[in-house]
Amino acid sequence: MRFTAERMKEILKAEFLIPEDMLDKMGIEQAAAALEIYGGIEEFLEKTGWGRDNPEYSSEEYLTGNRICRWVDGKLLYFSRIVWENGDNGNEGEIHI
Repeated sequence: MRFTAERMKEILKAEFLIPEDMLDKMGIEQAAAALEIYGGIEEFLEKTGWGRDNPEYSSEEYLTGNRICRWVDGKLLYFSRIVWENGDNGNEGEIHI
């Protein structure tokens, strides 16, 4: 899945409520490294271990309602604030900007 830098900014601001000034400060590349793509909730839970580690917070309603995951263009996006804040590029999904 490919996003332009501008589309990436739109997604992060609209879907994950990341303020533009934070995106400018942290950099869009670092934000892109924290964004992972999954085909659905089941794949997300399996690959991340979220369901095992947080069973009480594993419903789609919880994950999307709390903006942990969001549906964009038919794919489930997960934005890891830990990865974003630490600058770790070791993510499972694939985003190109």
